[in-house]
Amino acid sequence: MGFLTKTRGRSALVLGGMTVLLGVLLVFSSVAAMFSPMIFDAPGSTENPTAWRIFFAVVGVPVVTLLAIVLSWVAFFLQHYQIALWISLVPVLYVVIALLLMGFS
Repeated sequence: MGFLTKTRGRSALVLGGMTVLLGVLLVFSSVAAMFSPMIFDAPGSTENPTAWRIFFAVVGVPVVTLLAIVLSWVAFFLQHYQIALWISLVPVLYVVIALLLMGFS
């Protein structure tokens, strides 16, 4: 990561690219979050813990993504370039963990 965060310009370029990718993730995950209440359409599904786990995982992705975009740019402007890049990777980690939890439920 040191190579990517050595200068302000290089960090801005990488963080800008991550912002674009996270913005695309934000759009698609927001659409998925809008349809997530349909998980509870079937009778009795509100008592299913797996349905709740999936619901919160789907609804959490846009929230975590938006927070990561904002906080990574705040860290960048405070000249914490490496922290900004790590923060921008949090949504990817969140999605991986959510998928693993959904797979093992």
